[in-house]
Amino acid sequence: MHQNARGGFSLTVEFISAAALSNTLQELTDALPSILQNTLITEKEMIWATVIALVVFERTFKDLKDEWELLYEKSLKWANSKLKGHNIDLNQLLEIGKKILIWKK
Repeated sequence: MHQNARGGFSLTVEFISAAALSNTLQELTDALPSILQNTLITEKEMIWATVIALVVFERTFKDLKDEWELLYEKSLKWANSKLKGHNIDLNQLLEIGKKILIWKK
């Protein structure tokens, strides 16, 4: 998984593989929540990818929290800055992300 300098992530096949997800790239792209789709926010896909990355960090890499905590905080800050003024709660997006991800066994 690769975080850009601002804090966001992009959805790629490599991202999905590193995250140990069974979802396909198309499934995750298609799962972009309507609360994001129906706004004028730029970088919707990157916000969604970042939400997924945050969920993955919490679930898949929880034992390595000391190693990713700063990346996580940077991503939270970036996503919140993008959502500011659009009446969208990042926690709501995180809950949607938790529901749609399928983890490899």
